[in-house]
Amino acid sequence: MSANVRTQFRCAIQDMTDSWVWELANQIQNRIPDPIDYVEMCRKTFGSDLTMSLSRLAQGNEIPQEIYRTRTMRALDNSAADFACLTNDIFSYQLEDVEIGR
Repeated sequence: MSANVRTQFRCAIQDMTDSWVWELANQIQNRIPDPIDYVEMCRKTFGSDLTMSLSRLAQGNEIPQEIYRTRTMRALDNSAADFACLTNDIFSYQLEDVEIGR
């Protein structure tokens, strides 16, 4: 694993764990985040960047890193992450309703 890949992987893990702390702080303060903040942070709390960095490890150097930094690729990454996060929210909300007894 190259130094660049290790750095990206470490950054993805750090972002994910920082977002968990943000989420816990919101719960402790009984704070409901702004919807835009929620969607942006959901990408991190769900581990989307970590998952994408793991999938890119398997590709090795087949695709240049510059491609992943383009606006189009970032939009695709964010769309995929948002779909996964919101799908998870729908199913977890239904499960939480059942657990709470609503």
